Amino acid sequence: MARRLFTDLPAWNVLFDQIPVAAIGTDAAGIVVSWNTHATRLFGWQASETVGRHIRDYAFGHDAIGFGEQAAARVKAGEIWDGESPVQRRDGSRFRIRMLIAPLSDEAADVVGALGLAIDVTELLKLERHETLRTLARAVDQIASLLEAYPTLSIPGREFTQLTARQREIVTLLRQGHRVSTIGDRLGVSESTVRNHLNAAYRRLDVHSQRELIERLYPPS
Repeated sequence: MARRLFTDLPAWNVLFDQIPVAAIGTDAAGIVVSWNTHATRLFGWQASETVGRHIRDYAFGHDAIGFGEQAAARVKAGEIWDGESPVQRRDGSRFRIRMLIAPLSDEAADVVGALGLAIDVTELLKLERHETLRTLARAVDQIASLLEAYPTLSIPGREFTQLTARQREIVTLLRQGHRVSTIGDRLGVSESTVRNHLNAAYRRLDVHSQRELIERLYPPS
């Protein structure tokens, strides 16, 4: 589905290219399906060279396999991955990126792809904090436009990153239709522990029910 998304909508690549940071779209298997101009500037590879190939060949080299596998596991679980990773440009030069990868989910809450945003850590340090925030805000606005163009897809809201890793796991399972009683068994914790994590998430986001929590984190289109 993600592969069809990037190829069937003429507006997708136009909007995708306007994201002011390196942006990479993949399908659920990690195959690159969209690669914007900033990604070319950052990594040195043209979209014509990357589309149809696995993301690990470009964004995560052999010295960053662990980072790539960790990120893939989080995204497949429906969670956002945010961290730094060593990477290599096409010319062989090495550098570090700060990367945020968010899952793209369909109406059934199945992960059908991923959207990754990357910034050179060295360049990030040179930017003033307000410039960085403005750049990221513009990126979020462009992503919102993309999702408006294809309303059956969604990514977790920015508030998703305010939750702990365990809280994100629980929310992801709830959205997939699991009950609190079965989530505890799945995660190897008691039902009361699951409810404690949920209550903590409610307080953090100022909501009062599972439905409000899901709607807050995954706003309807």
